[in-house]
Amino acid sequence: MAGREKLLGAIGVVTTGLGLALLLVPGLIGTLGPIGLVIEAVDAFDGKILVLLAGLGVTAYVVLVARSRPAPETAGTRSAAQRRFERAGANPPEAVTAEPRAVSASTVDGSFEAAVEHGGAALHDARAQLTTAAVGAYAVATGQSREAARDAVARGTWTDDPVAALFLMVGDTGGCNSFTRQSLLSEEPSPPLGARLRLWLTPRRERRRRIEATVAAIERLEGTA
Repeated sequence: MAGREKLLGAIGVVTTGLGLALLLVPGLIGTLGPIGLVIEAVDAFDGKILVLLAGLGVTAYVVLVARSRPAPETAGTRSAAQRRFERAGANPPEAVTAEPRAVSASTVDGSFEAAVEHGGAALHDARAQLTTAAVGAYAVATGQSREAARDAVARGTWTDDPVAALFLMVGDTGGCNSFTRQSLLSEEPSPPLGARLRLWLTPRRERRRRIEATVAAIERLEGTA
């Protein structure tokens, strides 16, 4: 992002300087060669069209910056879900004991931050870990088998939070039996339009929102166990 900002900044400085020079010394247009021809051609355009094109360019730049830059956060503005997210990424895995227990959301390692920043394989790994945690928590909370818990997570019925439910449904049918997998493939769950727009405009923020919602849903299950 830094390289792109430097390039855009340099183009802006050069363009502004050239515009000021031509404003102060109009005769320079004839000495600019091909650039002068371009300027003369632009001058022949309708002013309204130029304003429209400039507005489209500014809008495209604003969208580009919004997608690439995460929103600033301070300790005072972090929500409870964000604090749970940070704790879950910082705490090491718990020791495995002989007692049956849920796989806590707090056992998920620091791959959360990589998932938020980069998505892709890191997000897939984080989703797999959260799926394991959700299956364990749901099995303990409801007294069902892990197979039944896996089906509930795959179908999105393990929680009332639609964000968490859909996050673990999308692209994760590997742990289901053949009947469940066939049903899921026929239903093709898809995020709402608003969520897809947020992921396109602010991908880091939306990935963080989905992971935080899932961690919170798992912790609520663990609290009822």
